[in-house]
Amino acid sequence: MLSKLRTFWRMDLLRKKLFFEALYYSLKAFILLRYFPQKVPLQTQIFSVSTAENTHQLIAFQIRSSIKLANKYTFWTSKCRHEALQAKWLLVKYKLPCELYIGVRKNSARQLEGHAWTICRGTFITGSCDVNQYTIV
Repeated sequence: MLSKLRTFWRMDLLRKKLFFEALYYSLKAFILLRYFPQKVPLQTQIFSVSTAENTHQLIAFQIRSSIKLANKYTFWTSKCRHEALQAKWLLVKYKLPCELYIGVRKNSARQLEGHAWTICRGTFITGSCDVNQYTIV
C-alpha cells in the first residue's frame, strides 16, 4: 500500500488530476447507467482546437491511462460502456475531438453481444476491438 502511495505522489500534477477526474466520471457513469439509463448523453461532440498535435496525443494517452488506473481501484465493476462515457466526458472537458461508438455482434453462441468504445483522432481510448466485427447502432 505504501509503495502505491509513493508511486502516486511521484506522478506529475496532470496525471494526478486526470486520475481523480477519471474516478469521478467512473462513479458518474456507474450511477447514470445503473439508475438513470434514459438520461445518458451519447451524442458526440467535436471541437476544433489550435493546440499542437503532440499535446493532443499526450493528453489522450494520459486520459486512457487514468481511466484504466481509476477503474482498477473502484469497488464497482466498470464495463466498456462506463469506460466509454468516462473517456467521452474527459475528452470533451479537454476539448479533444472524440467519437463514442456502440456496436453489436453475434458471438460464437449466436447470441447478441454489445460493446462500446471511444476514439480520439483515430486512436482507441477505451474498448479496443476489431470494429469490423461490430454493427454500429
